[in-house]
Order: sequence, then structure tokens, then C-alpha cells
Amino acid sequence: MDFQQFLNSYFTLTLISKLIERSNPVRSLVFDLVFGYRTNTPSARVRVDDIMRRIGNVPVVARGSAALSMGGYSGNRTEIEPMPIRLSDFVTGADVNDLRSLYGAGDERGQSLVAAYLDKKVIDLMRTTEMTRNALCAQAITGKIDYMMQTEGGYERYQVVYGDGNTLTFSPSTKWNDPDCPLTQIAQDLSDIEDKMRDEGFSGEVAFLVGKKAFSAISTKLAAMTNETRVDGKVEKGTIFLMGYKLVKDSITYKDRDASGNEVVKYEVDPNKIVAYVVDVPELTYCAVDDVDGNLEATPFFSKVVKTDDPSGYRVISESKPMPLVAAKGFCWATVYDSTISPVGGMTVRAENVTVEAPVERTYTQSNLEALTKTQILAIATERGYEMTTDGDDLKADIITDFLALQTAAQS
Repeated sequence: MDFQQFLNSYFTLTLISKLIERSNPVRSLVFDLVFGYRTNTPSARVRVDDIMRRIGNVPVVARGSAALSMGGYSGNRTEIEPMPIRLSDFVTGADVNDLRSLYGAGDERGQSLVAAYLDKKVIDLMRTTEMTRNALCAQAITGKIDYMMQTEGGYERYQVVYGDGNTLTFSPSTKWNDPDCPLTQIAQDLSDIEDKMRDEGFSGEVAFLVGKKAFSAISTKLAAMTNETRVDGKVEKGTIFLMGYKLVKDSITYKDRDASGNEVVKYEVDPNKIVAYVVDVPELTYCAVDDVDGNLEATPFFSKVVKTDDPSGYRVISESKPMPLVAAKGFCWATVYDSTISPVGGMTVRAENVTVEAPVERTYTQSNLEALTKTQILAIATERGYEMTTDGDDLKADIITDFLALQTAAQS
């Protein structure tokens, strides 16, 4: 097989599937946890009302009665044509000369060397595609997608609205970082959020993603517990377990553009907020790619190589058409952290009620720390921004030594 034939035959759906399995996916808690249910749609469009079939259980029918219709909605059906994530990279003529030398006579070693180079090109395109897909998923859980889309005239907005675009919202009576908000009240707020979602007809397990400030507020309260105030709660590697609830910290960000076309960084979950969702109801579907060489098939990722004459070389092109399908009322957002409340002198006070030149943190002694668990010490260190060299797998004595050294350095 000559070099040209090898290039033309290399990019197949089988190869792409192997690369997807082999590559390390770009991390996104929204994609990993919220959109765990994934499908392929063999058409170029999807119906938003399809997601409504999966919001919960349905009535049973009397024996001998007609079957309950899953598609007989009286309202208008809404179809969406997802915009493709279409990317390209270029293999110059100079690169081809180098690759031809590596290819040699086309033996197994030569093919392996060229394949490694091409695989790197494809995996880079795949990672960028995944980051874009993750951004679309992060926006979908807010009830609408409003994302940058490049056109010949510059950047426009790719907009999708789910239903009326409004998710459920919940307002806690007391913000979670308020000193008057006990952990038991936080657990009650979580229970109220569950009830609010079930009142909308959603059944199943309700899960929670938590912004980084909200996470710190809870972990700080857990770390400050004494034997008299202890409740069932602990912090483990970015997850809080509180009185039967599991709260996962999400501080992952993605890039978008503002109205002026400037890059902006956004959080999947705002630091001050939490979001609740019903497990396995949101769906991510991949529509058929608009590429004849890809057999117009629905696949998470497709790539091919095209020879160009001006400039001379080969263009590696990729395409993916992911479409998050959600019911807006299947999510409940709550702002639980009040940024006007600041920690002062080891306790939390409202900023408008006190004037200080700089916050004063509590000084922990050796005996103070020995009374705490390793998890509690590490949580306090995280809240203060200490770069600990120890973790939960180390001895408690080593963790205490590490903490006290960082505390002394911070105070000096």
C-alpha cells in the first residue's frame, strides 16, 4: 500500500471508535454525572418533546382498554437542528515529506509511525470537540443554550430554549454561610428542593452539584462541629455527605464569548449556587453528521483527511453534532451563598455590620487540631487556600505539622 492509499484508508469509523476508547476524556461533572444517558439519533434533527416521555412514571390502563399514547401531545412539536462542531487541522507539504520518510516502504513499523502522528492530530480535534460539547451541556442545565457560533461574518449566537427556558428556583430562608444557618437547616433546604421537583411530576433520585463557595460554606461548618453539635456529615475528595445527601463540588469552567466577541470564562455551576437534577432524565444525543464520507451516520465523533492543492497538503477535518435534551423544570437552582458575609476572627459575620481592615482567621494550636479528624483539618486548609503537601492518606500527625507550618507562614 503506497503512502497516498494509506492516508485515504486510515480514517474510518472503526479507527475513530478505538481512539475514543483510548483517549482520556476532557473532565466535566455536568457531562459525566448529569448526562449519563446518551443516545444516537440517525437524523439531522431532534424533537425536544421526546425528553418529556422520560420525566416519570405514567398511569396504568384498565384491562382491555386502549394503550396509553406516548406521543399524542396536543401541543406543537418542536424540532431542533443541532449546529455541528466542525474543526480542522492541516498537515503541510513539509510534514508530508517527513511522514513519507517515516512511512518508508510501508511496512508495519512505517505504518505505525505515521499512524501515531495522525492519531495525535485526531485526538487534539477530539479534545476540542469534547470541551465544546461540555460547554453546551453546562448551558443546557440552565434551561437554555446561548453559545458562540462562528460564521463567515464573525461570531453569532447559537440559541436553544427548552420549554419556556425557566428552570425551578429555590430561595433558602437563610444563606448557608450565615452563622445563623445550622447544618440541619441546610439538610432541610435540600429536602424542600427535592419536594419542589417532585411536585413538578419528576420521579427518581435527585442529585446535587454545588458551586465552590457553597461547598466551602458547608465544609467549614462541618469542620467546626464539636461533640455537642455533631451531625451525620463528612467531606471526602470534593464530595460532602450530609445527613443522607450527597453534594458534589463543581468548580469546572468553560470558555464562551460575550456580545462583543471577547472570550469570557464561565463556571458549570456558579460558585454561589447549587443545582439539583433528576438522575437519568437528561439525555445527550448525537445526531447524524453532515458528511457523506461518514455515511451520514450518528456518531459522537467523525474525522477524515482531504488532499488540498493550495496550499499543498492534507486537511484533517472532524465533525460532531451533540444535542443535550432536557426538561427545564427538571432542574432546580438555588443561590445559597451570600458574598456580603465574611469570616472574621474565627466566626462569620455580615460585612455590612462590621468594619475591619483585614479578616482575622482563627489560630489553631496543636491540641485544637488533634481534636479534629484528618478530613476536618484538610477542609479548613482548603478553605484558607493552603497548598498542603499531605492528604487524607497521610498520618494525622504529618497533616497537623503541614497545617501548622502553612498557618505560621500565612500569619507572618
